[in-house]
Amino acid sequence: MTNHNIANLSWQQFEQLVAASFRRKGFVATLTADGADEGVDIVLTERDNVLLVQCKHWAARPVGVNIVRELFGVMHAKTARKAILATSGLLTPDAHRFCRENSIHCIDAEALPSFIDPAAMPPQHEIVGNRSDLCPLCGAAMVTRTASRSGRRLRGCSRFPACKGTRSTTAASV
Repeated sequence: MTNHNIANLSWQQFEQLVAASFRRKGFVATLTADGADEGVDIVLTERDNVLLVQCKHWAARPVGVNIVRELFGVMHAKTARKAILATSGLLTPDAHRFCRENSIHCIDAEALPSFIDPAAMPPQHEIVGNRSDLCPLCGAAMVTRTASRSGRRLRGCSRFPACKGTRSTTAASV
């Protein structure tokens, strides 16, 4: 299991992989509905404990402290004892510090390969072969757009304005 294999997953496959890995560790893992998930992608239960998991399938930029602060707020609003942030990328130093100080466990790119159960990995034919056509922030499909101010062509997230992920364009990709 390598970070390269994980990086080629769609964001939905990443969430499913994380949930399946928790199940193999004895948790009941329920994926939340796609869309407005209120900052929770997976709800874990083990006996009477409820843990909330937020997944960020990001490689282009580190997960910042604002994301873990939001998770902390959701954790308290839903009266969960703990929360977990699972990311295919890395966290900023401020985000790591906030997690340590506030009962949020991190599973980042360094810990992910040993956490993931290889048996839960989707078959190779189901893994996206070219992630360059997916948003680097959320994993949604990219679409070609023309910037309103500059007239420059770019690849933008199909979930815009909810997600502002972009990729540079080349003559071959437009």
